[in-house]
Amino acid sequence: MANPILTGGQLAAITREMVRIKSQHYGRGAAEAKIYLCDNFLFCVLKGGMTPVERNLLEHGDAALVRHRLQGHPARAESGGMSSPTSTAARCRPDR
Repeated sequence: MANPILTGGQLAAITREMVRIKSQHYGRGAAEAKIYLCDNFLFCVLKGGMTPVERNLLEHGDAALVRHRLQGHPARAESGGMSSPTSTAARCRPDR
């Protein structure tokens, strides 16, 4: 069974909704957003939108604390948790 192809307008609407959800739940939306459609996967990359406190923590080497905050965990640093983009996403072409 073939999956229906999403139009550019539908992809844009999904991207806007992802930015809106981030803004609603984290208090700040993304500065940039791009969506990738690859096979049966849809990747939405959100850039920017960190608070000044998060940027300061990253500048001082506290990335684990920022990851925990973004994942909704209590404000304590532990390693691991957030996954990085896979090579599959890197091979996909951006849909504009």
